[in-house]
Amino acid sequence: MGQEVRFDLFEAMYTTSGVVGVKPDPVEDDKIKKILDAAMRAPSSGNSQPWQFIVVRDAKLKASIQSLAVEGMNQYFALREAVGWPKLPSKTEKMSREFANATEKVPVLIFVCIDNGRMRARLSFSALGLVLRNPNVRRMAPLSVYASVFPAMQNLLLAARGMGLATRISFFPLFPKGKVASMLHLPKTVEPVAVVYLGYPEGPFVRTRRMPPEQSIHYDGW
Repeated sequence: MGQEVRFDLFEAMYTTSGVVGVKPDPVEDDKIKKILDAAMRAPSSGNSQPWQFIVVRDAKLKASIQSLAVEGMNQYFALREAVGWPKLPSKTEKMSREFANATEKVPVLIFVCIDNGRMRARLSFSALGLVLRNPNVRRMAPLSVYASVFPAMQNLLLAARGMGLATRISFFPLFPKGKVASMLHLPKTVEPVAVVYLGYPEGPFVRTRRMPPEQSIHYDGW
């Protein structure tokens, strides 16, 4: 379990999302640190590095987060039904529910957060005024922040896969507004955007299935 495993980059990309469950076995500290160090090597707008990571391993805290995950899951499925979204494949829904209900058994939960205070600290007073006054800049500013954080999360997923660890992204604990921030004592300027479940896989990694490339790739226009 403690042996580091390395894979070809493309093999990691093709198999990162294929694990159904994770074991309760603990994940070594050095692996967690290395994975997060790899996450922080991601590019960001103006090298702003607006990410923060909250690593949760405490059993009582994970049990509380599981309650939020189940609450958020129920809100999510109720919302889908209320707005008439297409029903998820039964296997996908079953897997989602199983993960939410097993949150406290996952050895490591990593909350990926945006540090808005860090972003604002990099803006001059005049630049901040431009953001507030110009509607186009106001529209683009949040996009640049998210675009600066999600590559770090992808690095995290690939680094974990390279070490033989399984990951799964969830937003369920974030659905109950403000509860995660309160539970983790986050500053007002820090916003959680996702939680990554991390652990050793219960089964083998498998290649993900995706639609044919020609359905999504366009050259020189649509």
